[in-house]
Amino acid sequence: MSKSCECGICGHLSESECLEKECKCCLNFHERSGPKRK
Repeated sequence: MSKSCECGICGHLSESECLEKECKCCLNFHERSGPKRK
């Protein structure tokens, strides 16, 4: 059961993939949506 990235912009299959690749749109989104960061 893989959790897809919540931003829906990048189309990455997982939030961790976005963090690994430092996907800019996602980092901005996740920063705004809550303190759920590494």
